[in-house]
Amino acid sequence: MNFFSAFPIVAILVTLTSCTQMVHATTCTCSETSAIRDASFAAMKRCNSRIKNYYDTHLSEDLRTNYCDGMQFLANCAKEELQKFKQTYGCTSDVLQKWLFVSLQYYVIGDPQHLGICNYNTEPLRNLVDNSCFGSQPNYQERKISGVLIPEREKLCAKRIHAHCAKPLVEDSDLCNGVNEFVDCYENIVDNFSEQREEVDTLEVPCARVTTAPGISKKFRFLISAFSRYLIERYRGDVSLAAKMCHVDPDDLDDK
Repeated sequence: MNFFSAFPIVAILVTLTSCTQMVHATTCTCSETSAIRDASFAAMKRCNSRIKNYYDTHLSEDLRTNYCDGMQFLANCAKEELQKFKQTYGCTSDVLQKWLFVSLQYYVIGDPQHLGICNYNTEPLRNLVDNSCFGSQPNYQERKISGVLIPEREKLCAKRIHAHCAKPLVEDSDLCNGVNEFVDCYENIVDNFSEQREEVDTLEVPCARVTTAPGISKKFRFLISAFSRYLIERYRGDVSLAAKMCHVDPDDLDDK
């Protein structure tokens, strides 16, 4: 099936006036001063605007192509902005770390080694995050998608689940609503798999031989429930911030 879209919930830097902050030696995490917070959300807003604009302007294209191109677009943005943030502040903020991690998982799950939706190489961003002082922490290592083995009999079912849930991400005019719909869908299918397998037409055949939700779908469901929900709550904790984070801001767009 060709209903894929990414959704990303995006991030990583905007240059701001320098500030003084303490760095926790064990995690390389910036203390959340107002300047660090503003820089973090400005970074996420910039990348959110870019990815949302990309999907808005490619709606007429095949959704599978759109999804894969969008994920690569997101990965390039994440890598670039992470490097800029670290160069500017010498650390990363907690909220950026969480965004980077969950964005990487959205990217990795579609690669040839996992669901096989996209033909891209996730190694550069994986190495950047996994080898970082925060990416190597057990909290992230235990939850990551990279390296999860998928039994062949589960792969098609897992792909169809992803396809069914991801479609609204690219089409919803509000990025945050799209992310919430995506997470809701994953939770509903994984938690009520027997019923959903019969009720959702696109799942009935590919999931016929699977008695419980595929392992990778379960892992991804709990991952996005924790990290994506957290980010959306942070965005929507401030009304003015939510409006900026969930829609395209033309000021954040450039030739990239």
